[in-house]
This record gives sequence, structure tokens and C-alpha cells, in this order.
Amino acid sequence: MLGRDPFPFGTFGENFTISGLLEDDVCVGDILQIGSAVVQVTLPRLPCFKFGHKIGEPGILKEFLQSGRSGFYHRVLTGGEVGSGDPMAITHRDPAGISVRTALGLQRLGEGDASLLRRALAIPTLAPLLRKDLEKRLAAAAAS
Repeated sequence: MLGRDPFPFGTFGENFTISGLLEDDVCVGDILQIGSAVVQVTLPRLPCFKFGHKIGEPGILKEFLQSGRSGFYHRVLTGGEVGSGDPMAITHRDPAGISVRTALGLQRLGEGDASLLRRALAIPTLAPLLRKDLEKRLAAAAAS
């Protein structure tokens, strides 16, 4: 998109650089096995202004978020050994989960309606930061 060489691993501040698990396919609440570690997807990753400055493109954040490829955060359920090349596989799907891309749309892109916000807020494992943002958006929608 930027017309330059690929960025080295770690440019985005990521702990894992993976392929095959996209934000449209992974849901908030999904449990993943990585090496011997077990993690749970908690919320979309939201880049800050420092990222834009780091790559010399301070105006890129809006485009970056709109791409829907923000990445996602995990909480560690079981610590373990993780190494380069270890597979990352979904071992449990939260039946109430929404995709990371949907969560990003609700949280930062103004997408979705009150019904979808309520559905997201019903996810028992929803991260407190995401819950707070979605509750604020639902309250604003109710007030208008």
C-alpha cells in the first residue's frame, strides 16, 4: 500500500507475526494454542500516533484502522514455550463471540447498530477497555 519494502518484524509492536488468522476469522473470546501456551483473544489492537511517526507516515492511522487489519490482543490463560514457526490454532470458539474486525468496527469506526453493540456487550470474556468503549457508544446512541 505504501509502495515500499516490507517492514521488518516488530515494526508494528507485535509480539507475534502470523499468517492465516485474519481479523475477519478470529473472534473475541476464541482460545488459541501457540506452542505449549494457551491464549484468549481479547480485543482489536489499536495503534497509536507513535506508529505513524515510526514509519514516517503520521497520517496513516485512519487508513490503517479502516483496513480492518489492526491485529489483536490476547490474554495468557496458560503460560508455555513459544518458538518461531510454532503453529497457532483455534482450539475453542466462543459461541457468543464477534469477529475482531467487527469489534474494531464497533469500537473505532462507527460501524454497527445498537443490537450489535448489545450482542458484543453480552460476551462474558469481553476485555474491560472494549466493554467501556462499547457501553459509552451504546449510551450515546440511546441518548440521540
